[in-house]
Amino acid sequence: MDRASRALVEPLPEGMSDTIPARAAHFNVPLATLYARKSKHPAKEDKVRDQQYLYLYEERAVSDFLTPQDWKRYDIYNKVVH
Repeated sequence: MDRASRALVEPLPEGMSDTIPARAAHFNVPLATLYARKSKHPAKEDKVRDQQYLYLYEERAVSDFLTPQDWKRYDIYNKVVH
């Protein structure tokens, strides 16, 4: 659970008014972020995770396949351009 979601759930100390600006000040969370969480907007991390093209295991497989390759990028560049 991120800080903004936690700020909406956890109780405030006695004597503080239960408002969004008071929660933002007490939990040190941006006011716009709290309003976004309260209106059910997803966190940026969750949104990015949903927009990924590959699953994590697929991403690792591609990375493991490409890492040991010796691409000789400059040789390829010279062959394509010339």
